[in-house]
Amino acid sequence: MTLTSEWHIAALETAPSEDGLTDVVKVGHWTASATEVDGANTYTASCYGSVGFGAPDPDAFVDYPNITEEEAITWVKETLGTEQVTAIGHNLLSQIEEQKNPSIVTLPLPWS
Repeated sequence: MTLTSEWHIAALETAPSEDGLTDVVKVGHWTASATEVDGANTYTASCYGSVGFGAPDPDAFVDYPNITEEEAITWVKETLGTEQVTAIGHNLLSQIEEQKNPSIVTLPLPWS
């Protein structure tokens, strides 16, 4: 059994100008996904969300063209906080567990 997880940035919303800075990232839209391969079976789960960022720090400001996805993911995770990031991971694992062992199933109609 192999479990992998990934975070990606779907979009960044910016303010054209703020505090003398240009293209200031205000909102990060993110996705988190997990995949588990168990023999011939593959299970996938995903989560989508967005997070708002506070006022920019002029001393740590990164010009928009120089932002890397890894850096934006770090901002998102730092803003969400460890507890929320952990909860997202648990949510992904729960989705996979539900696929492996569904709590509700659809049976064929008895009169079919």
